[in-house]
Amino acid sequence: MLRISSREYSKALEVLYDVKINHLFAKTVLNEEVDGRVYVDSLENPKIYYVRHPYGMSLIFGEPEAFEAWDEFWKHLENYPKNHTKDEWLQVWPEEIWTALNRRMGFKADDHAIIEVGDTINKETRVNFEFDHSAYLASNARDQRELTFGKIVRTGVHEYNGLKGSVVANHFWRDREVFLKDGIGFSLVDDGNVASTAFSAFIHSGQLELGIETAENYRGKGCAFHVCCQLIDYCLDHNLKPVWSCRFGNTGSVKLAQKLKFKPSKYIPYYRLKGSESR
Repeated sequence: MLRISSREYSKALEVLYDVKINHLFAKTVLNEEVDGRVYVDSLENPKIYYVRHPYGMSLIFGEPEAFEAWDEFWKHLENYPKNHTKDEWLQVWPEEIWTALNRRMGFKADDHAIIEVGDTINKETRVNFEFDHSAYLASNARDQRELTFGKIVRTGVHEYNGLKGSVVANHFWRDREVFLKDGIGFSLVDDGNVASTAFSAFIHSGQLELGIETAENYRGKGCAFHVCCQLIDYCLDHNLKPVWSCRFGNTGSVKLAQKLKFKPSKYIPYYRLKGSESR
């Protein structure tokens, strides 16, 4: 496929403006805040953009007619497991591109289904939430945080380094120094152990998307609720809109989002492209 240089990212940003699903991860790549990759169907007159974030999320957007004719992408899709070890979570916009993908892959339009094609592709669903500011304030969430252990601190070097997992800040930021300078997080620390951290996965255009991880031996104790409330309060105090997205099948994240007064706003089908390590 044809990869473009960062000098061409401004054109993609103009097209991205019209995408009506959560795309903060793609904007992070196009703003050169992480080392992602961007591919197009034509170097001279691109009509389709394919943005890949290093964490594994990706987005295709542009003109559906050009997408259907993009032979290089179809070859990429067919050969994905041979060329990639890690999984990729592919979203597209607009809906006509989904129609083309479904037709090519032999899928039906089952929004919430998890469907496998051989051992290469799953079709799944992602949920975008809308934060209900008034409901959050009315819930008195700010006053319902009596901790029975530990304390909440702003995420610093110790907290950044002290929590491992699949959704931690070092997967979303270029490095620790950039996160500590430009990002924000709050961590629950118990006897020196980092129990849970809520952090800014992305910050753009007055929006902050929350990332959350809890250490395995602290799960089920309400840690995530406490640190997320602290980060939401930070957003409200700094005129930032909290953003939440997750897999439809991630019941823990869906329940936590709703407890924090996020309401489901869009159900977006996506493809999980399985790398060789998942097969």
